[in-house]
Amino acid sequence: MHLSFQVSLQYFLGKICGGSILNPEWILTAAHCASLPASYLSVVSGTNVLSSGGTKHDVTKVIIHESYNSSDSWINDIAVMQVSYLFSHYGTQPVMLTEKHKEPSEGIIATVIGWGKLSENGSGSDELRKVDIFITNKAKCDGIYYSEFQLHVYPTQICASVPEGNKGSCSGDSGGPLFVNGEVVGLGVAFPNETLNLKMGYLAPLLIFALLGNAFGLEDAPVCPQRKRNLQPYIVGGDPVESREFPGFVSIRINDTHKCGGAILNPDWILTIAHCMVYDTSSYSVVAGSDQLSSGGTNHKVTDIIIHWGYDMDDSWYNDIAVAKVKPPIELGGECEKVTLPSEGHETGEGESGTIIGFGAKELGGSFSEELRKVNVTIFNHDKCAAQYLSECNRTVHDTQMCAGGNNKGFCSVSLPILQR
Repeated sequence: MHLSFQVSLQYFLGKICGGSILNPEWILTAAHCASLPASYLSVVSGTNVLSSGGTKHDVTKVIIHESYNSSDSWINDIAVMQVSYLFSHYGTQPVMLTEKHKEPSEGIIATVIGWGKLSENGSGSDELRKVDIFITNKAKCDGIYYSEFQLHVYPTQICASVPEGNKGSCSGDSGGPLFVNGEVVGLGVAFPNETLNLKMGYLAPLLIFALLGNAFGLEDAPVCPQRKRNLQPYIVGGDPVESREFPGFVSIRINDTHKCGGAILNPDWILTIAHCMVYDTSSYSVVAGSDQLSSGGTNHKVTDIIIHWGYDMDDSWYNDIAVAKVKPPIELGGECEKVTLPSEGHETGEGESGTIIGFGAKELGGSFSEELRKVNVTIFNHDKCAAQYLSECNRTVHDTQMCAGGNNKGFCSVSLPILQR
């Protein structure tokens, strides 16, 4: 069984849950994993080892089962999440769901996978792991849970265990899939004690999973079709920048890891995008004055963040603009210079040329570029671009936004800004 559908749901740089790829734009996970705002969450796909490889996707939207109730045995503990750019077919694939109203029989072998803890008081695994367990009698499971915790096991839930105990999912595995014959039949949910000893030999530890056969219409999770190649946002077809060719560019980092690009407005302030600046100010730093991701430049703490008052992530990232104050101030001259902004009311016309720069991945599924790169693009017709996005993706291209690209050219993941020569 290939596990290339498995993803890690993360908050800041730490994993919190597992999940599965439903289609190029949505993942499946547990509702109790979705208690944080979407802007705080990200998804790592395309790797079995979290410390290396894979691609990071920001979460842009969360839909929780309308009947989820964490206070009533975590009934309907199911959610789907939309990501900021499409999963690639390189190293990833959609998961296969079970049929509607289908429930696995007692005693059948099931498989659970995840990066969760390896023991109750242990640490999480860096490598994706799997273990076989058995579907357990639901009536017995319900009786034990009610007597021990006054909790029910509902018809929309199933139980699984192993006779010898000490096998199953643990903290960090929630939201990950439970498989039977290659199909996902359930999701790991929260439970009272991670290594529950229920005094009944073959029922210890006993794990509860949300039953997908009775879930809401997961097969209908919306997806924006694969864009035509000349509209795909990747920094491909580009070249390394010449030495300090763009002295106004900075690297914005979270816990010292590159997250986004930005531009110097003046010694104290930088310009960037709002969806990169949703975490606590103390998590951010800015590196200025280097064309290399891992060396050179000066480091500056972020002391204040101002996000455009009209920013709306759910409406095509409308007004996706922010400024951040840094300390110490950036020393201008030589390695660093402030960027020149267009005059108020200026509109860049169709067919004009621009340049995108950044450390973004050179292909979808790739890692960050170690060297700053650039690519020349052409501004597209706004009305045609808006019509195509509305038709294919049901998203609006607003008057304050523009489209740009080229033949196999563009930006990928976290590259910024677009400069007009």
